[in-house]
Amino acid sequence: MFVRNDMRIILILTGLLYSTFLCGQVLNKQTSEKQVIQLSGIVISGGDSIQPLHYVNIGVKNTARGTSTTFEGFFSLPVYQTDTIVFSTVGYQKAILTLPQNLTTSKYSIIQTMQKDTIRLPETVIYPWPSPAAFKRAFIELDIPDDDITIARKNLERESLRELGTLLPVDGKEAASAYLRNESKKFTYMGQTPPNNLINPFAWIQFFKMLKEGKLKLEK
Repeated sequence: MFVRNDMRIILILTGLLYSTFLCGQVLNKQTSEKQVIQLSGIVISGGDSIQPLHYVNIGVKNTARGTSTTFEGFFSLPVYQTDTIVFSTVGYQKAILTLPQNLTTSKYSIIQTMQKDTIRLPETVIYPWPSPAAFKRAFIELDIPDDDITIARKNLERESLRELGTLLPVDGKEAASAYLRNESKKFTYMGQTPPNNLINPFAWIQFFKMLKEGKLKLEK
């Protein structure tokens, strides 16, 4: 009975050792097939204007491994020799990279170019009304303004101009012109009494003449 137990233990240990040997062979074979490559390089835009592309997404297909380019367009990513690398970013077409199978070194550098992609979005019409019923009501109640000529005539009426003249302040050019005119009058009559047209007979004669000819009209 003891001999049978010993033989059973020996058979179990032999099976375990053989299984461990086979697993080691499979792992060594997979490791040799999947050689780790340090992939690095720069991503640039193709076409006439060549410039580095920053923040490009770089991922290994069907895996969660990846990275992104720096502001200067550089990147570095450890990959297996059998991996497929995908480059993607907004506004450019996706680029696919497959590493050569005859690599003899553990480092591989590339210059990856990406072509611009034209994105055509469907037409979107934005209305300021929340519903067709609100649009219909707003259209019916719409107050259509007058034409340009009518608006111009209203703006040039004496009442409108008088109101604007009393409410609106003078601008810099008008204030400077009035100041210079006043200063000019001061220098003209400097050292003497300024003339007063109320006692000027020639001014009164001119006034009555213009009044008789109808050139002076009182504003209503």
